[in-house]
Amino acid sequence: MKLKRDQEALVSYDRALSLDQHYADAWVNKAGLLGQLKRYGEALECFDRGLRLNPSDSLGWLSKGNVLSEQKLWSDAVLCYEQARRLGQPGAASMISRCRQK
Repeated sequence: MKLKRDQEALVSYDRALSLDQHYADAWVNKAGLLGQLKRYGEALECFDRGLRLNPSDSLGWLSKGNVLSEQKLWSDAVLCYEQARRLGQPGAASMISRCRQK
């Protein structure tokens, strides 16, 4: 049941993006869902598009860092977490510490 809802959500994001390719939140939210589905390559592509459109999205940077951490790409994750911290995202500093301990 959850997989069906996830697939429906992806279809909804794609519909929204077909109407507005500059909808940064849709790119970032789609990326987050793809990350949860462990479709990491697709997730990172969507994060890149969304964050290019809205580089001040602190939660987007944090979430991208989480996807990179899932892949054990610690140094890349730290760069995202540092950007999230600069933008005032709570919790980013602790994520940086976790990555640096790996």
